[in-house]
Amino acid sequence: MCVVYHHANSRRYDTEDSTCWPFPADGIQCTLNGLGASVFAMAATFGAESFVLSGGEDKTVRVWSAEDGSLLQTLQESHEPVLDVCFSPDGRFIAASSESVVLTWERQSN
Repeated sequence: MCVVYHHANSRRYDTEDSTCWPFPADGIQCTLNGLGASVFAMAATFGAESFVLSGGEDKTVRVWSAEDGSLLQTLQESHEPVLDVCFSPDGRFIAASSESVVLTWERQSN
């Protein structure tokens, strides 16, 4: 299970049941549909645009809307499970790592 939380957003994103919750929790706020296999890493960026990243066993990195949980982009270049994900400080770039490689992408504009 991976959980990511951001104080400004006041939500937690939970891969155990593919949900995002307001914090403190008082009911499911959105669902991350299409998480796929086991998720090993999550990250989030919040600002004018807010996104959540997930990466895991299925060798993909997924970009989600932090607002409604919709899947925005799937990145499939890894040949190994994705063990960690992060955004650059400005949210423009995405990085993901496996046991032997680090991959980077420029995030698509919506």
